[in-house]
Amino acid sequence: MLIFLASMIVFMFIKVPYLVNPVYVAEALKTNSLHASLMTTSVLLLPIVVLFIFFIIAIVVLYGFAIISREKHYIAIIESLENENKSANDGCG
Repeated sequence: MLIFLASMIVFMFIKVPYLVNPVYVAEALKTNSLHASLMTTSVLLLPIVVLFIFFIIAIVVLYGFAIISREKHYIAIIESLENENKSANDGCG
């Protein structure tokens, strides 16, 4: 998956630098060679991209909470098994 992501970024740097290379966009703005339609598209997509990034961050945080909750559950199971094992060993001796 990471190889695909890296290859996609390299491909976009080569074929569509306006989407991934801020330095290229800054140079195009300085030389005034940025097309108006591309600027309009960029302005329209910016809020969508920002909201998508926040959505992805929220998903990562929720997964973190789920992992922590599951870990607490497993620790409780391990502790209960250890207590059962101790009581079984105490009863045998």
